[in-house]
Amino acid sequence: MRIQHEDVVSPLAPLAVSIEGAQTTPSIKAIAPDGKPAFVRRVLGRSGGTLWFSGLLGEHTLLWRCDGQEVARTTVRLEAQTRIQTSDPRDQTLFHALRQIVDADSKVVAEGDRKIRTHPDWVRDHIHKFITSPDDYHLGFVKPEFVYVDEEKACFSGCQAEGDSRLSFWPRTTRTG
Repeated sequence: MRIQHEDVVSPLAPLAVSIEGAQTTPSIKAIAPDGKPAFVRRVLGRSGGTLWFSGLLGEHTLLWRCDGQEVARTTVRLEAQTRIQTSDPRDQTLFHALRQIVDADSKVVAEGDRKIRTHPDWVRDHIHKFITSPDDYHLGFVKPEFVYVDEEKACFSGCQAEGDSRLSFWPRTTRTG
């Protein structure tokens, strides 16, 4: 039996699988990089199908079985990837060049047995400013010392770091309108 699929897939992205020479639909056991069973959603038939992975990033081993016997062993690397698709080829060139520049400045940091890729030189340094009415319920989510309220409007500012899921609010240093 011959099994073919791409070597790398993103989490929850479809992985097309081609199977040749199978008499029955094979079963599959997926093993994550930590040696534990991996979570794989599968839709398979005798000639192939689709797999969707989630869980740990890294190399996953796939054990293919027919009638209870292992007939093949393949690997696929689960790797998080950002993709931007656009119909304008000029945008693709721009995004590719930007990705190369950002990746060139990345640093890999070891945290225990994990490696984390960081981009410390690519932190957004601009301040977000919001203007709303003093009775806007969103102001309830901001500490009072970070809000300036005058007679007609409320103003608060924040600084957001790219890649950080939190929005940190800083005290307003100058009045803006």
